Amino acid sequence: MTHVAFVFVTGVSATLTTYAIVRTGGKQYRVEAGDTIRVESLPVYTGEIVSIDDVLMVAQDSDVTVGTPVVEGARVRAQVTSRGRGRKVIVFKYKPKVRYRSKRGHRQPYTDLRVIDISLDGEAVAAVEEQEILPEVMQDEIVDTTEAAVEIVEEAEVQDEAVAAPEEDAAGEPAIEEGADIDGESADEPEDDSTNSDKDEVKGEQDGS
Repeated sequence: MTHVAFVFVTGVSATLTTYAIVRTGGKQYRVEAGDTIRVESLPVYTGEIVSIDDVLMVAQDSDVTVGTPVVEGARVRAQVTSRGRGRKVIVFKYKPKVRYRSKRGHRQPYTDLRVIDISLDGEAVAAVEEQEILPEVMQDEIVDTTEAAVEIVEEAEVQDEAVAAPEEDAAGEPAIEEGADIDGESADEPEDDSTNSDKDEVKGEQDGS
């Protein structure tokens, strides 16, 4: 008599994906193509594409590559979606019996990145669709805006110099306006007769003495 045994194996099936462990701003993040992460503030513009070369590990399904400390030839590209500052945190210090109190607020700046692709040895192992990438902001437009602001300031300085410069007559000498002071005295104001008579009286008394 033959006995047939049926063995049923049950388990949890894990979905194998491609992801990477990157490091930026002193922190580590697990990222996949299409993920959005919030990292420490970066000196970039909204819409700009940044490259993160500090990749600590790359996993392609069951094939895992661990760096020492980084994976050679690995790179993660991401696009800046927004920049801003977090919620305010109150920092309050108090020392008893010395009347010391200090209250300050702090808002940590951040940058939101959306992962575009993960590449290894120059070949993309995971990427998002091309139409999902936002148009990149051109830095030339920002430079042009700055140059326009500089031109406006220069024009204002030229106008101020024109207003401050005195007018010159035909001989090339500065023109004297009517009523202007000459050697500290006004041309339109006559001398005070009472002051002159007082001076004559004082002089006569001195001569008589």
